Amino acid sequence: MGAGLDAGIGMEVGPVVAVTATFIVIWSAAVSAILPLILHRLKIDPAVVSAPLITTLVDGTGLFLYFTIARIMLGLD
Repeated sequence: MGAGLDAGIGMEVGPVVAVTATFIVIWSAAVSAILPLILHRLKIDPAVVSAPLITTLVDGTGLFLYFTIARIMLGLD
């Protein structure tokens, strides 16, 4: 047997990861487009704040999104 073929992860995890990745990419694009506009309107330099804030926001919400989607798709309650 090849390495990694039986890592103890069921086949149902693949679709969860695929759906989550799709949602995170869409969420990331939306946040990356809107956040600099909001910061500019608040008179905060978007070039300084945007990258760290976008990364933190998308990573934190992405983790929450992953666990929520996994709970729904795997029927865990």
